[in-house]
Amino acid sequence: METDEIIIFVITGIFIVSSIATQVTNDFNKIRLDIISLLSSKSAFIFYAIIFLLIIIYLNYKFHYWFIKKREKIKAKRKSVLENIKETKELLNKETEYVDSDKLKNYIKILKAKLEVIENSKKDHWLVDKIFNKINEIELKLPMIIKKEKVREIRIERDNLKDSIRELEEQEKRKLLDIRNLEDTSLRKLNADENPVFIEEDLTEKEKALLLKYNYKRAYEYCLDKQEFIHVLVKPTMKHSVTHTFLVWSAMKMLNKISGVRDVLDWDTKEADIIFKYNSKKFALEIETGTLLKKKSQLREKIDYLNSKYKDCWMIIVSKKNLVPKYSKFGKVSSRSEVPKKLKKLLKLAPLS
Repeated sequence: METDEIIIFVITGIFIVSSIATQVTNDFNKIRLDIISLLSSKSAFIFYAIIFLLIIIYLNYKFHYWFIKKREKIKAKRKSVLENIKETKELLNKETEYVDSDKLKNYIKILKAKLEVIENSKKDHWLVDKIFNKINEIELKLPMIIKKEKVREIRIERDNLKDSIRELEEQEKRKLLDIRNLEDTSLRKLNADENPVFIEEDLTEKEKALLLKYNYKRAYEYCLDKQEFIHVLVKPTMKHSVTHTFLVWSAMKMLNKISGVRDVLDWDTKEADIIFKYNSKKFALEIETGTLLKKKSQLREKIDYLNSKYKDCWMIIVSKKNLVPKYSKFGKVSSRSEVPKKLKKLLKLAPLS
């Protein structure tokens, strides 16, 4: 574009803008005159009066609203202060003699909160000293109360522990009683009161354990009845040994199988260990394990009694073969293995009735 053309274009633009500006200015002046004319009219004054009245009404409402709220706030604050004073007085008069430590700690927190409120309110400072004194009073007694509570807790725990121990002991007693009842029932089934000897192979493992618990002893003895060694459980009678008790039992088993033998009895007194009848004649068997050899007067008394009551119808059965010669000078003697033969010979002294 040439320079002349640009100049012409600019001048034309300025002319057009100037024309538009002149027109806008004329229109604005006309509008301004119209507004001034309107505002100066009677209708305008009425409008102004209405607006002013509305503003006055609004300001009056706002003032009353603010005043009422302010008064309510003052009343509420005064009420709060009075209530706080009342609550504080009640707290200060509260009895703390029998209150636990947790409640006292909470009580101190409440008092401190009340104290903070009173200090911030800058009123009722006469309560401050009282609250301080109350807090100090509680804090002084609090350690002792805590100590007493711990002692009380320990005592309660001790009593609870005693009760628990007592209960456990009672449970244990009941349990033991139940076990004892079951064991008594099992012992009755085994007829243990009447049987000092049991052959092991005839028993279950539980029965063996039960008998061993009730003073039965394991033994491996030569049986007069079976004429062989057998494993047995034996409960010694009176002050006798396991072997003595077993031999009495074994001899009685043997006698009860012999035809014509009746009234077989065992004794725990000065009488012979076993007495029985054969063809209406009384016989006696004495079991010896060697203990009476050291008690000569007692042994002699026993022999004299047997001789006087049973004459030749009695015999000593010794537990070991090496005891045969030691007892032979007192009367008929037999080792275990020779009992059947010697007993048969002894019974021939009783003629058939």
